[in-house]
Amino acid sequence: MSELPKYTVRESSKARRYHLEMDWNDGLIVVVPKRWNLAYVEHLLRAKISWIEKHIRMLAKEKTETNNVLIPAVSKIEAKRIFLSETQAMAKIMGLTFQRVILRKQKTRWGSCSSIGNLNFNLHLILAPQHVRRSVIVHELAHRLVPNHSKRFWRIVELYCPDYKECRAWLRKNGRMLTNGLL
Repeated sequence: MSELPKYTVRESSKARRYHLEMDWNDGLIVVVPKRWNLAYVEHLLRAKISWIEKHIRMLAKEKTETNNVLIPAVSKIEAKRIFLSETQAMAKIMGLTFQRVILRKQKTRWGSCSSIGNLNFNLHLILAPQHVRRSVIVHELAHRLVPNHSKRFWRIVELYCPDYKECRAWLRKNGRMLTNGLL
């Protein structure tokens, strides 16, 4: 690759130094701290050209592995309906309650449970197989009983989701494709 690919520069008040991101939808993203010298970006990209080429190949391979079939976007309203229904059903089985179900697009977290019982889920999970989504729902509901990841917590998760280890492995293997909308 002799010339640089198209890229987007995103300034972040949280960034302490630059970093590169590769996203199927957005392409190459250069994240830089606020008030960073933007004239330096092209020099930086030329220095990182092998990383860029490697990640472009990886994304192209991921797309090929999914047979170039991108699942149509599910509306957030429909996703919320599915998550709410599945969470209510699992909470009933587990004998638990929760306050709200909240969906967010996130890159690194699949779910969380607040101290007041709000359950947060990664919107990208709507593209995962139902049993994988169920395992995340069980995981977060189990936090209504045990707020940490102790042995007691994992026993509860396993009781309601015996295949949780396989589901976690599936997310580790395929999570990046989920968050990039490729699965």
